[in-house]
Formats: sequence, structure tokens, C-alpha cells
Amino acid sequence: MMRQETTSTGLSICIALIATQFVASLFAATLHAQGPAEMTFHFQDTSVINGTLGEANRDDAIGFQSDLLSGPAQSSIENLLEAGLVTPSTASNEFDQDSFAARLVDDSQLVGRINQWNADAIQIDSPALGAITIGREQLVSLRRLVDVPQRVASLSSLPYRFELQPGWRFDSGHLIGDQPGSMVSRLQLPERFRLLVDIECLGEANLQLALGDRADSGAGQGSRFRLGGSVSRSPEEQLVTHAEWFGSSVSLVRGNASIADVAVFPLTNPNRLWLEFRVDQREGRFVALSGGIEVGRAELHEAVPAIRQSLTLTNRGDAIRVKRMEVMRWDGQSDEPAELPNAQTKLRDDTTIDHAIASGEVDLADIRSIGFGRAVDPANACEITLLDQTRLRGQLQKSEDGKVVIVNRFGQSFQIDPSQIRRIIGVAKHLKPSPGVQLRNGEQRLVGQLVAPKTTPGLIDLRCPMLDDVVGVLANPESRIEFAMDPQGSDSNASFQPTLVLQSGDRMRGSFESFNDQSLSFAGQFSMPCQIPDDAMGQFLLQPMAPPGAQALRYALSVPRIQKGNPPSHLLISPQGDLLRGRLLRLDQDAATMEIRQVERRIPRTSIGSIVRLKSLSGPTFQGQSINVEAVIITQANERLSLANVRYDQNQFEGDHPQFGHCQIPMSAIRMAWLGDRPDQPNETWQLRPTKDPRSYEDPLANESSAEESPVDDSKASADQ
Repeated sequence: MMRQETTSTGLSICIALIATQFVASLFAATLHAQGPAEMTFHFQDTSVINGTLGEANRDDAIGFQSDLLSGPAQSSIENLLEAGLVTPSTASNEFDQDSFAARLVDDSQLVGRINQWNADAIQIDSPALGAITIGREQLVSLRRLVDVPQRVASLSSLPYRFELQPGWRFDSGHLIGDQPGSMVSRLQLPERFRLLVDIECLGEANLQLALGDRADSGAGQGSRFRLGGSVSRSPEEQLVTHAEWFGSSVSLVRGNASIADVAVFPLTNPNRLWLEFRVDQREGRFVALSGGIEVGRAELHEAVPAIRQSLTLTNRGDAIRVKRMEVMRWDGQSDEPAELPNAQTKLRDDTTIDHAIASGEVDLADIRSIGFGRAVDPANACEITLLDQTRLRGQLQKSEDGKVVIVNRFGQSFQIDPSQIRRIIGVAKHLKPSPGVQLRNGEQRLVGQLVAPKTTPGLIDLRCPMLDDVVGVLANPESRIEFAMDPQGSDSNASFQPTLVLQSGDRMRGSFESFNDQSLSFAGQFSMPCQIPDDAMGQFLLQPMAPPGAQALRYALSVPRIQKGNPPSHLLISPQGDLLRGRLLRLDQDAATMEIRQVERRIPRTSIGSIVRLKSLSGPTFQGQSINVEAVIITQANERLSLANVRYDQNQFEGDHPQFGHCQIPMSAIRMAWLGDRPDQPNETWQLRPTKDPRSYEDPLANESSAEESPVDDSKASADQ
């Protein structure tokens, strides 16, 4: 009986293991089937666009697809700064305890289990790339993956994130500061991070490395905090974090004007700052290590920690050369160095061997890390980082079967599933803004020039310097084309022209020919003469005017009960801001005829600043003409036109407007073109409001309410009907 139960139990365990393996395999297959995730592509002309990786039909190029474009696009890797996932990967940070990270001399990193190891090479089984053979002469270090920090940014890979102030320049991949000044690096620092620096100074060093933007023109902690002064300030004043290299010593500081923690230590080489800093912004820890050994610590906690994402390097001494600056993530606990300083082997029981061991000298299961004593010489090439921390540097090749293909310095070719890519760093090193129109959608922008449209689904065709071919831009109400702003094109009193504003919010400058109780004869500067229905009109702006007073406007828009059946329809505003309401009957070149208190009055046009079509008590009566709006044009003078049947060439946009008719707008007059309908927000300024019913004298709130509700007489408010 016991034997039967044991057999049943063993069978159940076997079935459970098979089921677990099947579920794991199914999950892995599903993960690979999800396809590439959305990435943000940054180009050197300041273009930024979201999309998913696609195929490239030539070498040294990347292909992608974007929801803003009508088809796939392709760009040279020389134009790309970087591309990273829009949403950070949710992959677990739990790594295989038996996986190693092999760092190579070209600054690449291969991740996986070691299958073979002999005197000349090792073979790594990478989950993303398959079996890879690495020559021993290529190796810089071999470490357990759990001990390898994830890189955030580096000077060699992302130099465009380093904003140089006067006195700073790049030279052969290094950063030179030969004059006093500051340099701010926008590195998107996490809450906890490691910072590796290698800086040389052949003279007298006087250098500060601080968290936050502390440049003279910066808006970070440098403009808000004091490093000296009265100690009477509260200890709760936010703390600064910085390291000072002066002469042959370094000081670490965490403090403010009232309290501080400082550590000072000497340098073995007064002409070189080669350290690893560990920073915990949440807990207020600032630690320095040299050769993997702690040499200084400043620690001071604050109640509300400030999490800063940038670094400022300020040189006050002789010329310096920044050879390396690299940021890596830190979990706040690991004591393992960011990289191995020299040739040595470390076992899992913390035993250290002072050389790089050979194959078979120690069992692989006992090894924690091996340093081979070689220096890293980063290849000037594209860099691709995968989700499992694999990092490849090399030349991109034409895509094969939907895979991204890269060949490294040693001639090894790798085919990468786009869904496994976390970041791509291009060959472009610095921002080079280029002129042209900009396609904008939220944070996305694409710089280029409009070209004659082709047979594409896009409303707009754009030639971008960063892309190989002309791309079609899809109609999208959130997308807009921005043109260069003309400083002389703004609508001001100096260049005032009469303007007609419609109930829909559209507006155009032009001339008012005549008006009767049915329509307005209007000749717009972008349209032919047309008749505008009375209920479509919003406001005639005839000349510059002072804004009316708030109390006078409140009175002019209030309609008593006796006038609810026949409320005023128009409001006349004089150039001085005086108000007169009534019913506009006629308008000609000389005067406007208004019916006021059932009496017709003729008012010279020189005394009229604006005529407003008031909105009725029952709400807007204008329904407009239903059209399929393809673009909303905003001119340099802030005119607005919603157009259908839009066409364009290199000289002008044209389309049909429901009130103005066919419009032609020169390119030089356009400031912005929305690629879809953008309904204007209703303007409630000119909405008539009924006067509330009076309260009885017996109501205890009558006096209080009447004081609040009764309009105050104003010298600028005229009596009406």
C-alpha cells in the first residue's frame, strides 16, 4: 500500500514538473510573439518621434514605423542619437545565477551561460543570440551577471547629453575644459546610481562635481542654495551633494548652510581623479571608492529628499581632460565594484587570486569574477542594448527576415529579434538643429520641408534630412505643422487690419463692404468676396480699441424679463471701450445704423471699434455647414481657417471654407496647420444672461442678494432699448 502511494506521489510530481515546463515555454513563446515595443527615436537635428523597429533595406541604417506616418521610414545610423523604449521593460530583475557577463575590449557585453572554456576561447550560450565564441584576447572581464550594474549613460556613447558652457569642448572623444566654466550633463540620474570618472589635470586641480544644475545659467540647486552664511537657517534647508578636487585631495560634502557631513581623502596621483562614486539620493549617502575600496563617505539624511537627474562639472583651476564619465544603476546594497580594476580572480567564497586564471584551474561553479587586465577601447560604432543587458557595438547590416543585423569589430555577425532590444545608440554625437517646418504631436517632432504631394494616404508629404525618403504624414487632429515664425507677422495695433470673427471661432482679416439684416458682404485677404450669414458672424473688429470694463460688460449682457422676447442682438464697442447695445440694421463705408429703444441711430464708423453679434439667451443658433475639416490653418497674424478639400504646393495652401468659400493662403503667411478638425472652444464672453427674478421684501436675503445681483451702473455702459 505504501509503495502504491509513493508511486502515485512521484507520478503527480512528474506531471506537475512537465506542466510547469510547458507553461514556461508557452510564456516565453508568447513573449517573443508580442513583437517590438514602441521606442522613442532622437535625431541630431532635434527630431523626436515614436515608433517600432522595422526592416532596413541597406547597411548602416535603421527602419521604423510610426503612427504619425503613412508608411515605414528609414534613417542613417549617422543621424541617430539614441532610441529607447517609451515604456520601461517590465522584465524581472531576477537573473539566472549561473549566467555570466563577458565584457570585451570594444566595450560590448555578452550575457549567457558558459558552455565551453579552453586556453584560447570561451563559448557563451546567449538566450537572445545563441552560442557565441569569444577569444581570450577580446576579454576585459568575466563576471556573474548579478554583480554587473546596468549602464544608464556614458560620455563615450551619449556625448550630446553633455551641455557645454564657454570654456568646454570635445576632442577625440574626450571632454576638455581649458578655461574656467561649467558643464551640465543631462544623464537622467536614477535615485541610486554609480558614477565612474577618469579625469586628468596636468596643472593645479580645482574642480567641483555636483548633483543638479549648478551652472551660472542653470535653474537647479545652484540658484537656490547657500554654501555659507548665517547658521541660523533651519537644518531642514535642502542639502547639496558635491565632490571637490583641490590639489592632491578630494572632499565629499553633504550639507547646507546649517549642517554638513564632510569626508576628505588624499589622491595617490594628484594629476588624476579616477574614482567610483556611489550615490543614494533617497537615503542621503555619498560614497567614494578607489580600486574597489571605500576611501570616503558623507552621509546626511533629509526629511524630503530632492531627486536630481543632472550633474554639473565646474572647473576653476588649470585645464582638465575628462576621459571617462559613466553612470550605472545601483541597488543601494551591492558592495561589488562597478568594474574590475586589474587582472585578478575572485571566487564565490570571497577568495581572491592575483591573476586571471586559466581554463581548468578552478571549477567554473566557484568563480565569481575574472579580470583580465585589459583596457576598454570603445569602438566608434552603433551600440545596441538588449533586455538581458547584452550590449553590442558594431556596424549595422541590411535586415534579414525581420531581424536587426550587427557585425562587431572582430567580424562576428549577430541577428537580433527587435522585440529584445531596449536601446540603440547611433553614431551621431552632437545636436545640429536644422531649419525647416516641424511636424509636432505632443512631445514628438519631425523637422523637414514640405514637398509636392504624392499618391500617399498622408495629407502632407515631408522631406526630412534625417530620413532616407519622403514620408507621408497621416491626418491626425493632434498633429500640426509648424512654420517659421515671422516677428513682423503678429497682429498688433501698429499693423492692425479689420477682422471678421465667426461664431465657429474662425477669423480672417479683410474689408467689410456692407451689411443688412440678413448677411454681411466681406472680402477676405485669402478669399474672394462672399456673403456671410448673420447667424454665422461673431464679431467685426474695425479698429484698435480699449477693452470694456468688467462691470459695464456685465450690465450690457444682462437681459431683464421685459426684454426676453426681443433681446438685443448686437453690441457696439467704441475705440475707448464704451458699450452700446441694440440691433444692427445696416453697415456701409461711412456708418452703422443701429436700432436702440426702437429708434434708429446712425453712428460713424470712425466711432466704432468693434461690433459683436451677441449669443441668444437660448444658446447658439448658428449650426454652420457640415464639412469634413482636413486642416485648420493658423496664420502669422493669428487668423484661423478650417478647410476641407485641402491642397498645397511649395507656395500656398488652399481649401474650401463653409463661409469664406475657396481660400488660398501663402506659405509665408502660415504659422501652423493642424492636420484635422480642431473645434474652437466656445467664447462665453458675449453670451446674454437673464437678470434673476427679484426677491420679495419679506425674504431675509433680499437685500444681500440684490446687492450681489444688480448690475452696477458704469459711465461706459449705455442705456439700450
